[in-house]
Amino acid sequence: FEHHVNLHHDVEETLMFPLITARVTLPPKMSDDHAGLTKAQEKIGTLIGNLVVAKKTLHLGAIKKIKDTLKTFTQCMLDHFHEEEEVGLIMLRLCMTWKEYIPTRRAIAKRMSAKEMGWVLHAMPDTAARHYFMTSVCGMPGFIQKWLMYPALKRYSNNITRLLLEVEAGERIPLEPSGCFAQP
Repeated sequence: FEHHVNLHHDVEETLMFPLITARVTLPPKMSDDHAGLTKAQEKIGTLIGNLVVAKKTLHLGAIKKIKDTLKTFTQCMLDHFHEEEEVGLIMLRLCMTWKEYIPTRRAIAKRMSAKEMGWVLHAMPDTAARHYFMTSVCGMPGFIQKWLMYPALKRYSNNITRLLLEVEAGERIPLEPSGCFAQP
């Protein structure tokens, strides 16, 4: 999870913000938020690391602390994403056309492994949005989508999202079918 958030921030800092600020001025808070979010991620990582070390003496208090910290972090992250949506994306759309933006989207996609792309695809609302993104934005052939990207999305759901939902629910959640024969 931490890797994916850091990837997101790295893409913003190295590709998106320079692209936008070449034409307009972004509020400093959009970039400044990243330091606070990184500290919060490190705290979560430490709490989970401590939990793994102490697994033989697992206490519900430690799990509750992780859950509460994740809840706070999630709200900060959602606020940050909201600002990106309500300020950053609007500024991007005002200062350039979709056609001008496509090379940057492709540069972002080229930086990502299949695992990282699973994270990106997971955030999209439905299969149609995922298909559009992979086909039109990334120029990805259908067989790559079917045999590589959708399985990566399933692995992300099973290995990341499901685990976070288990911590929140306090119980096991079954795995989704994975591999190249799983439905998108």
